[in-house]
Formats: sequence, structure tokens, C-alpha cells
Amino acid sequence: MPLYETGTLTEALPTMNQEKSDEYLVQLCAGLKFLHRHKIAHRDVKTDNVLITAKEKRVVIADFGLSEILTTIDTPVSTIKGTHMYISPEQFIQKEFNAFKCDMYALGVVYWCMVFKVDVFDLKSTEQMKESINTLCDTSIDWLVLTNLLDPSPVDRLTCYNLLCVLEQPEYRFTDRIASLRGNGKIFYQSVINV
Repeated sequence: MPLYETGTLTEALPTMNQEKSDEYLVQLCAGLKFLHRHKIAHRDVKTDNVLITAKEKRVVIADFGLSEILTTIDTPVSTIKGTHMYISPEQFIQKEFNAFKCDMYALGVVYWCMVFKVDVFDLKSTEQMKESINTLCDTSIDWLVLTNLLDPSPVDRLTCYNLLCVLEQPEYRFTDRIASLRGNGKIFYQSVINV
């Protein structure tokens, strides 16, 4: 595995700005979309498992130690996996659940960390995280993304594909970033994942 001098996303949080958080969200979503399309659930998406390249300012999803390769996108799982504060609520209350929706919840926590420039472990509970979302304008794209990804109901959470479609809408600020990803094609997707 190459050395990532810039370190992890956790280390970059204090200097995070909107441009970086937007870029990283789109890249992470594209990387998870690639994994999910190949029926791989990461199961431990968190800021410590996102590495940042120095030159290209690209993010790389790392640490596949808890990942699962599933037979279909609807294959239920029953094992609680992940890191506290990033674990989706359904893992604690349902016997079986969708691992891909768990990844999406964790992506929501990662995006929350980027928007608020705070490591989620600095909080006492996930309630503080949810309360802070209410300080955002309820018509902003950040509010829309966070309330959706952190929805306690996995059925109501967007998939990576659906999230990219929402972000691509012309009224939001992500259109150019998504277009540049499409231009880079498969090469980009493979560079976002480091097994």
C-alpha cells in the first residue's frame, strides 16, 4: 500500500472547507457505488478509513477488514460491524438488515464530520450530531444529504447512485464535480479504493 503523506480525513477535519467536503463527498460516494455495484459492503466507513492523497487531493477508502462480499444487493446480514458512532441504528434493533444501507449511514456521519469540521468522537452522543443538523437551513443541500443519510429508517436512506443523482441536479453545487468523475471513468473508481 502506498504512503499517504496527507494522512486521514480525521486529521484534515480542522482545516476542512466547503470545496473540500463537496469534493470528498462525491469521491466517497463514487467509491462506495463501485464497491456496492460489486456487492461489497465496507462495513467500517469512517474518517480514519479515508486516506487523502497529497498531490491530487483525492480520497481513498481503506481498511477492508470488516467488509463483506454478498451474493446480491438484497442479501440481509445480521452481524453488527463498524465503529461506534458510525454504526447505523438498525444494527442494534433488527435481527437482519441491509449492509449497503449501513455503509450509507456511515457515509452520512463522515459527511457530518466534514460539514461541521468535528470528529464525531468529540461528541457525547449521536443526539448532539442530529441536533446540530437542525442548525442548517432546511433547504440547503447539506441539510438534505445529512437528514437523508442519517435517517434512522434504512428504507428511506438513499443509495450511492440515488445520492449522486440528487447531487447532480443543477440547483446544487456538485454538478461539475460529478461531471469530472464521469470524465475520469473507471480509472477514478479504482483509484478511490485501496484494498
